[in-house]
Amino acid sequence: MSSPEHIRPQWTNPVLWRRPASEQRPEEQTLQLNEKSGTIALFRYSLIESLVLERPLPTGEVTRRAREIAARVYDIPYSKRTSVSFDSLLNWVVRYRDGGFEALVPKLRSDRGQFRTIAPAIADLIERLKRGNPNLTVTALLHELRLSSGHNSTGVSAATLYRFLKQRGLSARQYTADAPLKRLKKDWRIDFICDEDRELLTEWRRSKDKNLWQKAVTVLENSNLSPEDIANKVERPLSCIQQWIKAFKCGGVKALNPARKPHVMAAERRATLDQKRRWILEILHTSPRFYAINRSNWNRHSIAFAYRQQHNEAISTSTVGQLVKKSGYTMKKARKVLCSPDPEYREKVDLVLHTLQNLEPLDLFFFVDELGPMQVKKYGGRTFVPRNEPYTFPQQQKSRGVINMAGALNAVTNQVTWIYGGSKDTTAMVDLIELLFNQHTHSTKIYIAWDAASWHRSNVLVEWLDTFNTETQRRGNGPLIYLVPWPTSSQFLDVIEAVFSGMKKAVIHHSNYRSEQEMKAAVSQHFVERNAYFLANPKRAGQKIWELDFFTDYDNLRYGDYREW
Repeated sequence: MSSPEHIRPQWTNPVLWRRPASEQRPEEQTLQLNEKSGTIALFRYSLIESLVLERPLPTGEVTRRAREIAARVYDIPYSKRTSVSFDSLLNWVVRYRDGGFEALVPKLRSDRGQFRTIAPAIADLIERLKRGNPNLTVTALLHELRLSSGHNSTGVSAATLYRFLKQRGLSARQYTADAPLKRLKKDWRIDFICDEDRELLTEWRRSKDKNLWQKAVTVLENSNLSPEDIANKVERPLSCIQQWIKAFKCGGVKALNPARKPHVMAAERRATLDQKRRWILEILHTSPRFYAINRSNWNRHSIAFAYRQQHNEAISTSTVGQLVKKSGYTMKKARKVLCSPDPEYREKVDLVLHTLQNLEPLDLFFFVDELGPMQVKKYGGRTFVPRNEPYTFPQQQKSRGVINMAGALNAVTNQVTWIYGGSKDTTAMVDLIELLFNQHTHSTKIYIAWDAASWHRSNVLVEWLDTFNTETQRRGNGPLIYLVPWPTSSQFLDVIEAVFSGMKKAVIHHSNYRSEQEMKAAVSQHFVERNAYFLANPKRAGQKIWELDFFTDYDNLRYGDYREW
């Protein structure tokens, strides 16, 4: 249940004990008012509620809050106005403190519409004098009244006389205005604004878009200000104000902010731009040195210079950029790619693919490679840091150790086998092959695909492998080992390179291990988790390498024109 401080004034008619008006709360006061007076009083109270409920307020706080309230736009009951003045707010505050909520109710005069200081006889005399001489000013008319009545003072002030003349249609402006001028002013008056348009115009008036604010003021203040006054207020020409008024009267708010029509280029202009575009393409396909420009490539300034030299016509660099872009060209930086100079490139790729895609159920295929040496030190990498805090690592560091490793990736099961060694040599490869042999004794053949490193094709390794396969055949137990070499300088074909890259990103980058054992433990844990994941979610190693159609374009393969295999 809400506290009494937040109860709005209610229009009831019980008989209550009444405290002094200044001490009464609005909900305790009993008023017998018509609906219009009550609504106006409630509106006034809602504006000054924050000024009268909190007492006492610091010095100047009432003034500050009142100015904030006066700066806003309101839908005032029974009024065309949309704002309340600062002085009115302070007047209501004083009235409320003196007389309570009842003092906010507007009081209606019993003689409303009549001038209390002008007697009927004086009113007739004023009308006769004015109609007899329409050019009489208010001062001259007061003088004539004193002479005609025979008294030094008639009790009528200049302001009262002016209001009387205006009400009777006898002011100089009203009396002398002709019908065409009246119709002209009526043309620039907006008779009706629907609720939907008024709501949108109020939003425009509060927005930070100056153009929308100017249009909203033009429409909303139309009933209070003349077009000339509105033009001065929004700082726009009178013709613009009249155009907005006319548009609103014809089409409402939509006509004030119509959608922009697409720009339609003239045929002659389009033909000129097409000709310039063809000339620029001719320059673009010619060497800059042909135009005596000491550059190896083009930019917008050099193209504009060559165009001016060739066609004796100036062209801006921005126009050059637009026409080049329209022609389908853009500035790109060349990307360095790996390529293989092996003359038997196609034959070796064919052998690897044929072997991989024709495996028997008990055959295994491994991608093999080495990684290292990796120093044990602090590494840089990508991580989350505070926005304004620099993230650095020293360039020169004292190494805490070095690790070398070799790995084999099963192409079918996506499992990784790895060993650590002192260096990358034939001995490490022999140890890895023996490990694979002991892990897969149930297989019939093991194919090993690796790059053309010197220790991968050394005489020692070849002789050892021949002896090893001969002994395996003699015993009749275990798989035979076959080597399937990649072409020279084609590391980009080896799928295990991507596995090593992922491992380094996960546990090497942004690391600062204290010893070789700690780094090896992190690397081993990464591969253990990876093997467990693909054991639970089977997937072959690589992607495109299993698609036959992908390898029909050998030129792309030669230059490594792809990322994932």
